[in-house]
Amino acid sequence: MDQVFCANAAILLNNKALVANFAAGPRKPESMIYMDYFTDHGFNTHMTKHKLEGAGDGLFSHSKKKLWLGSGFRLDFTTEFSIRVG
Repeated sequence: MDQVFCANAAILLNNKALVANFAAGPRKPESMIYMDYFTDHGFNTHMTKHKLEGAGDGLFSHSKKKLWLGSGFRLDFTTEFSIRVG
């Protein structure tokens, strides 16, 4: 069973939220709850079609100009995608 961590809800930058698209079956329903939450609170909200576990898989550099992403069983990069910061 996957453990729940609040940081995994999304990757955040200013008023932008890239909401997690969870790989673990028990957590999949959380994605839409987080999507609604961030939208309702004024965030420019997006969700990738690829598996992404929110801030558990991505961390911004100190300058906020680079997003470092992990790789492995929780991320799905079978189709190229990029995230533009700015």
